[in-house]
Amino acid sequence: MTKHILDKPAYNSLITHHKIRAQGDKFAIAMLPEFGPFAGVSEYTKAAFDALYELEIGDDGFWLLDTFPIEPLGGFEIVARAHCHQMILDNLPPEVDETGVVTLGKSDLAEMYELAKLCNPGPFATNTGEIGEFIGMFDENRLIAMMGERFRMPEFTEMTALSTHPDYRGRGMGAKLFAITARRILKRGDTPFLHVYSENEKGIKLYEKLGFKFRSDIHVTIIKKK
Repeated sequence: MTKHILDKPAYNSLITHHKIRAQGDKFAIAMLPEFGPFAGVSEYTKAAFDALYELEIGDDGFWLLDTFPIEPLGGFEIVARAHCHQMILDNLPPEVDETGVVTLGKSDLAEMYELAKLCNPGPFATNTGEIGEFIGMFDENRLIAMMGERFRMPEFTEMTALSTHPDYRGRGMGAKLFAITARRILKRGDTPFLHVYSENEKGIKLYEKLGFKFRSDIHVTIIKKK
């Protein structure tokens, strides 16, 4: 049975749009650690995991994503697993006023990293803010909210890293950035999708309200070298 391109989102992103930020090849590939911990293999064989073992690995290990739990072979051990819902846009999000929203760049990377560490929206490395378009809102010179793009492959772009500083929550900033990001992806010709931990019922209900529907279970397997 042919897998859908979204069934292996990290791998298919790395062998296409994010190839310039990756090491390895289609047999075994990994994002450079400064951009994130994601990796993938073309097939789950010892030879493929041996090839993956030769690539540079960061402190967060390699994160592998598929529709089922992965059992690594060779010199790896599992350090954690997670179960996510992959959701895809079903209804157009509302159009919102973009006043106060700016496109973030290299000069904002340090603040983006600090905000992500505070809000913990998922894995976020020092240069994750460079892998796609990120937008944000400031209070004077302080970054207080952001959202951006991560995995991207033909026809699909993932929305990620929705973060609002705790002192500024409840003001609608997250919903505003969410709607703008989704509409920009659609305008580019791609379909937005996202991942949310399956136990995050509040988040799932919010994303459903914002026009997303469940597409597939996605299992995250985090591995490190023994």
